[in-house]
Amino acid sequence: MLIIVLFFSMFVQISMCADLQQLDQLYEQHVDDPKALDAIGKKLFNSSQYEPALRFFKQAYTLKSDTYPGSLWHTLHRLCRYEEALKLLKSFMIPKEALNKLDDLLLNKEAVEPSMSFKGMNYFWALGITYKALNKKEKANRFLESALRIDSIDDLGYWCLRGNIFGELYRYEQAIDCYEKVLGFLEPDDVLKHASMHFNMGHACIKLKRYEESVVHLKEAIVLNPEVAQYHDSLGTTYMKLKQPKEAKKQFRKALELYPDLITALDDLGNYYRCKGKLEKAKEYFQKVLSINPRYSSTYSRLGRTYMAEGNLDEALTYLHKAREFEQTEIGLQAIQKYIDRAERLLEDKKNPNLEPSQH
Repeated sequence: MLIIVLFFSMFVQISMCADLQQLDQLYEQHVDDPKALDAIGKKLFNSSQYEPALRFFKQAYTLKSDTYPGSLWHTLHRLCRYEEALKLLKSFMIPKEALNKLDDLLLNKEAVEPSMSFKGMNYFWALGITYKALNKKEKANRFLESALRIDSIDDLGYWCLRGNIFGELYRYEQAIDCYEKVLGFLEPDDVLKHASMHFNMGHACIKLKRYEESVVHLKEAIVLNPEVAQYHDSLGTTYMKLKQPKEAKKQFRKALELYPDLITALDDLGNYYRCKGKLEKAKEYFQKVLSINPRYSSTYSRLGRTYMAEGNLDEALTYLHKAREFEQTEIGLQAIQKYIDRAERLLEDKKNPNLEPSQH
């Protein structure tokens, strides 16, 4: 979701690492002003300070609960608090009857009033990726596909959201097409939105294995907005794919300097050390990820492979089975199953050393 930062002069005082006392003062100063609270929250969000941002967004939504809680929901997602995010969406203003009516209209391919359709599209998308994070794939795909059936107004918000939905459904070429349309709507001085679109396109290029193209987009995103931890982490991931581990490590470290609890960066730096054979160091990073998000499939898979490299096959299988439990994609499940099969063969060989491998 596109997060728009409002640069009011009174918020210039918020540094990228604003201290708690300063934030408390700002909170008390604007506690009854939802617009100001929302603007401060967005500035904090865009500097990867998600916990402080959450406080401001919650108060803003308390004061103005008739508006779509996109920023609050998005922050809960970044903090991996998916049950809270789902509860928030279910409590939102759109009446159940209106949603059911909208769903019926979509199924029957009937016209939907534009303002309601964009609101519904946003809501369906948010529900879809929240259910996806909770590993409820059928519900997730139903809401995401419903969102795609909506023809809304031809503007920046619509194409950005449509691109996000295609990305969640692993249709990355179509996602890139949407983000390119968004760039066509943007003013040249809208640097944060330009950065966000280049990041989205770079991420989609990674999925399509177009790594050189991904580097171009991600570097552009970082030039435009260098303080977003995710941009650096994704660039590091691309460098790993291009077999440039030194450059990758620099980007992972920069990401964690900006946001020490960014689970993708922790997971990726752990994987860097795993690939370098520094297995204890790798496990430290992987365990930190799981302390933040105990449902993170990638880390379970990488931990499993770390224990395989140590020859601890029982422990490896424990983590690989956990990875399979939480994995959301068919490609990911297939990859994890290959590691499980390999670990089981190695364990059988270990238990029966006198048998030829072909006899197992």
